[in-house]
Amino acid sequence: MRRVLVTGGGSGIGRGIARAFAEAGEAVTIVGRREEALSETDGGRGMQAVVCDITDEAAVEALFEAPYDVVVANAGTGRAAFLTEVSLEEWNETLAVNLTGTFLT
Repeated sequence: MRRVLVTGGGSGIGRGIARAFAEAGEAVTIVGRREEALSETDGGRGMQAVVCDITDEAAVEALFEAPYDVVVANAGTGRAAFLTEVSLEEWNETLAVNLTGTFLT
């Protein structure tokens, strides 16, 4: 059995990936910012859920105190808007999650 870490495991593609690994008998740790969403992903499958903001370097370092055989750096965010309607704060948040979070992971 492999140890698998999936960031962004609370919804979307991350949820599907985590469930597929769990159903294949792997030991899955799901990571996300929303505890309720992580619980829904698990749905009794026995996954370990960790609430974590992957833009926080210390929090990501703590994730890797345990070794993993597979890491799926899936966490991401996005907005459907014209670029002229996106604030600098929203832009920076998107970069922090999608780029820096993946780098830290």
